[in-house]
Amino acid sequence: MSDTYQWRRKFIELVEGVFRELGFSPPAMTHDAEVPLAMELEVDGTVFEVVHSSTERPEEILVECHFGRAPGDGTAAVLARLLQVNLSLARAHEPAFGADHVSNDVIYAFHEPLDETTAPELMEIMKQTAVQAKAWQASYFFDGEDGPATPAGPRFETLA
Repeated sequence: MSDTYQWRRKFIELVEGVFRELGFSPPAMTHDAEVPLAMELEVDGTVFEVVHSSTERPEEILVECHFGRAPGDGTAAVLARLLQVNLSLARAHEPAFGADHVSNDVIYAFHEPLDETTAPELMEIMKQTAVQAKAWQASYFFDGEDGPATPAGPRFETLA
């Protein structure tokens, strides 16, 4: 059995565990390691996509959280603030923000190791990230008089 197949099997087991955590039957999934797999789900009203690719970092999953769209008014300031947050995250070798090319949603993307992540842990990480998405939607990471706000949570603790 190849390493690629073993990583795919771990991803399928993780997805099945997440569906069981949510109280649903797991969907049928291909075991063909050459085909990227994605699971889309909603956690606390926030959309997530969990992706596994056997050709790009097969030992990890990519988790994308849809934070939502930037507001029509003040988009430049909101996007500039996200770039500031991105720089802080990059300096700490952390995940990053981007924009979905179809929906134009702000996406927060991060990787998790397949061999260390369980379904309950992944659900907890997504719940914490959903809290950050709601905080962003409420303040766009600005405090009071358009000053910078520090997002809360373990992945955001490095921000000044």
